[in-house]
Amino acid sequence: MRSDWTALPESVTAGIAERVGGTFDVTSASSGNHAEIVSAVTGPAGRIFVKAASGELSVRSLRYELAATRPSTGTHPQSCGSSNPMAG
Repeated sequence: MRSDWTALPESVTAGIAERVGGTFDVTSASSGNHAEIVSAVTGPAGRIFVKAASGELSVRSLRYELAATRPSTGTHPQSCGSSNPMAG
């Protein structure tokens, strides 16, 4: 089950806003694996795909997915960093 986008801490959404150029629109994905929050975020500077997880297994799964999807050449997913701001 997905968490709502508003579950992200303000520090995370502020970093996302900076990356996409300020104000942004969020389109959340309602299904899928691994992440608690999955959204396409579009702003003046472009569009990014955001995944967030807080549980240890989910975080490890996302890190594996990122590593496994890196092609040897061309464009690939980027990680803007990782932390555990959703843990309480």
